[in-house]
Amino acid sequence: MYAKDCDSRAFPCLYAGFRFLVSPCINDRAFQGNHLTDTSNKNNQDQELDLRDPRVAALFAFLWPGLGHLYQRRYTKGILYMVCILGIFFFGWNLGGKRVVYASWRDGDRRWHYFCQVWVGLPAWPAMIQTLGNRPLGKEFMRQPSLTRPVNPGTNQQGDQPTELALWQLLHHSNYELGTVFTMIAGLLNLLVIFDAAAGPVGSTRRENNKLQPQRPDASSRGQRAKNTALGA
Repeated sequence: MYAKDCDSRAFPCLYAGFRFLVSPCINDRAFQGNHLTDTSNKNNQDQELDLRDPRVAALFAFLWPGLGHLYQRRYTKGILYMVCILGIFFFGWNLGGKRVVYASWRDGDRRWHYFCQVWVGLPAWPAMIQTLGNRPLGKEFMRQPSLTRPVNPGTNQQGDQPTELALWQLLHHSNYELGTVFTMIAGLLNLLVIFDAAAGPVGSTRRENNKLQPQRPDASSRGQRAKNTALGA
């Protein structure tokens, strides 16, 4: 009963975790505007980007990797993030025999790995739905393993056979652990993508008219730089 109660609270806990991680960014004064200028250009030329609504972009990125950047019309990054993160996730899922992504907080199976996998978004969320008693998405898809030992036909008692979770690990050997790691990495990478969609490129500053611009050196810094260049010549 305790395990079922924990699984039923997965959705509220997930929402609270998302608000806890993203709210420090979206509540900052920098989010009063929605335009920025990327400072990564070597020629220090203004490249203005329209972040649109950072809150919506963060939500879209949380739902599907790269979707927030596509919403912001940052198509190159959006497609790159989508292909790479989903590729890593599904590669790890298949490597582990499609058994490494499931939600469980039962005695004997504290699946803490799922708290990293869940940040991939919708591809990993069916595991929470499968914690329901009737498994609405199918009997095998992202389901929890059974922790009870098989019953001997002759004695009708539990024997010394391994549990289903142990059988999964024995069947796939090291690929089970590697698949788990790959899916966790995909989720953590998308967490960074969520922050990038919410805050924009690193190193940008915001103008008073709600636009971001590069942090340019002041006059004294430029004069000192010119003097150093002349001395070096």
